[in-house]
Amino acid sequence: MGLKNGLFDRSVGAGKVIGRLSHGYVNSQVNNILGRAYPERDAIVKGIVNELGEYKGLLLKIGQVASYMDFSLSDRTCSILADLQDRVKPLHFKDINKVVNSEFGAATDDLFFDFEEKPFAAASVGQVHRAITKLGDEVAVKVQYPKIGKAIKNDLATVRLAQTVLKPFIKGIGLNEVVDEARYLLMNECDYCFEADQQTKLRRIFMTDPEVEIPKVYRHLSGSKVMTSEYFSGQRFGEFKHSASQASKDHAGQVIAKVLLKSSLKHGIFNGDPHPGNYLFGEDKICFLDFGHVKVWGADELEKLKMLWKASFDRDQIKWRRAFLELHRTIKSSLYDESYFYHLYVDGLLKPYIEPDFKFTRNFILKYSQSVLKAPLTSFAVPDPAIIVWMRQILGLNAVLGQLEAKGSFRAIAEKWI
Repeated sequence: MGLKNGLFDRSVGAGKVIGRLSHGYVNSQVNNILGRAYPERDAIVKGIVNELGEYKGLLLKIGQVASYMDFSLSDRTCSILADLQDRVKPLHFKDINKVVNSEFGAATDDLFFDFEEKPFAAASVGQVHRAITKLGDEVAVKVQYPKIGKAIKNDLATVRLAQTVLKPFIKGIGLNEVVDEARYLLMNECDYCFEADQQTKLRRIFMTDPEVEIPKVYRHLSGSKVMTSEYFSGQRFGEFKHSASQASKDHAGQVIAKVLLKSSLKHGIFNGDPHPGNYLFGEDKICFLDFGHVKVWGADELEKLKMLWKASFDRDQIKWRRAFLELHRTIKSSLYDESYFYHLYVDGLLKPYIEPDFKFTRNFILKYSQSVLKAPLTSFAVPDPAIIVWMRQILGLNAVLGQLEAKGSFRAIAEKWI
């Protein structure tokens, strides 16, 4: 069966997932109150994973975020949800071969010496197959799901509909701009030419770093819906997390932080999707994957963000306020609680990069997440759409480092690029 991409099908899919979540939550709460175990929980979570795997697109992305950023979930639940990062149900090979044929006017048999029909990874926008080029190079070929762009547009149309319904209750919040920015980023993910450009830029930036691997793109075997890169063999995040020593995880956390902070703060290239499925761990280096969800900033935007970092480092609330207001639009002055946001950033979001040394823990991430969710009405401030990708990057980076319980001088890493 092909991908369901129609507006009605996508809306029904969203409803089914919400229904499963509601059913699971109610049953879980009842059983907790009664002091009973909840044996159906795994089945419901697996059902949600299967449902999201069928629909892919934006629905699956939401599940990916929950799989590593929601520290209120049990390890067992997160382990099941982790399949959403790169192991969802793939499409049939004949559908994938059609995409390749439409892109190059030739089938996989004509383009490659060997092409494995079964993908080794599959996620929200495409699936990845191992192949051998005509010259004998081992490569990873990422092929976009047919009509995934239409599916994502319809997912966003459902969001727009929900926004219209909620508009009377959330006046003043610039959700139109936020949804527009999400649309821009998500549609970029459907353009593999854009991704190839970003991957090539970052490969050039980290070419001489012995701890970092960013695969070379084979341009003659890449297009808007197919991207061919060097194949890298390494441990997936979950395997590394459970088998590596804490010292190795500490070092890996510092390497991941270095790559994300240097690429953004020095070069203005922000990766808004740093989830665990985008790393492979080799013996002496980490391979970074997936550069579709990227936003490139200009010098003026980047300088405003650096002002916020500097003021946070110095805990200078006056300078911090000036920098914060450059990057946010408040609803009304009477609804803006500066103290709340200052502590949210300095004691939460950026705390690991302000302290001389810091150890990420589950409790830290959970406490920070809860403080965001429990924000009082008087604390509303809306980020300019441009910095949404930065916020996603830092939240995602913190969550990944929290999963590793990494320890190190993350401030020293960030300060190099401020």
